[in-house]
Amino acid sequence: MTRDIERKIEDAPDVTQTAFQQPLHRANRLLNQTRKSKNKLLSWHAPEVEVIGKGKVAKPWEFGVKVSVAVTNRESFVVGCRSMPNNPFDGHTLAETLEQTEILSGVAPKRCYVDRGYQGAAIPDVQVFRSGRQCPVNCVKGLH
Repeated sequence: MTRDIERKIEDAPDVTQTAFQQPLHRANRLLNQTRKSKNKLLSWHAPEVEVIGKGKVAKPWEFGVKVSVAVTNRESFVVGCRSMPNNPFDGHTLAETLEQTEILSGVAPKRCYVDRGYQGAAIPDVQVFRSGRQCPVNCVKGLH
């Protein structure tokens, strides 16, 4: 079908050829990819989608783009949200998320609460509390 479309628009005006250029490129990319191809096209309407390995039995894979969301501790008010292409390690995204939170809110976070995926993440002048862990050494009991 792609060859037929390419053949039929050869003599068409430039406007028509330009309109078909991106969809034909995407269709050819889809047709030429193999199981082991890098940079696969996984979604026609959202070409930025990636495979994210979850490591869970019921749902080992998800498709999308990793997103980091910062919310306030008590009210759960969203104060920052950033997409993270190329599926980076969670610990490497914390600094960017806190930086964006400071830019948007005008307040530098002093404490942040994260899940276990942020193992090894340390930010200067910010207390990082991980779920399932005891308070850090510099934490005063009862004040967080």
